[in-house]
Amino acid sequence: MQFYDKTTFWGRVKERLWVNGMTVRALSDRLGESYKGMTNRISSNRIPKKKGLVEAIAAELGCSVEYLMTGEHPSQQYGRDIEDLIGKYKRLNEARRKAAQAMLDGLVVQQEAEDDQYKQQHSELFRI
Repeated sequence: MQFYDKTTFWGRVKERLWVNGMTVRALSDRLGESYKGMTNRISSNRIPKKKGLVEAIAAELGCSVEYLMTGEHPSQQYGRDIEDLIGKYKRLNEARRKAAQAMLDGLVVQQEAEDDQYKQQHSELFRI
């Protein structure tokens, strides 16, 4: 993973762009913003003042406004490892996504079988 200055709004945006396999140009296109305007904001480290733009950036990047503004994840459900997995998954093409899903499905089935076997072997621990 590349390292970005996560002490700034745009540093956190760049990190999330990398996690999502996106470019600044792709983000600006998706938001309907000019690429030049976006790069000017980034180079001058200006947080967007346009109503709803910070929220739209967060939505496109799959993170909270709180994270972009502060670097904190007060409402984050998952840890950093899950966030990294999601970012990697998003960078996969469709065929590899299907393969990853099949592999995860197999691992879950295996884990459930192992859990059931453990419960059977140690049933005295699970009696109520």
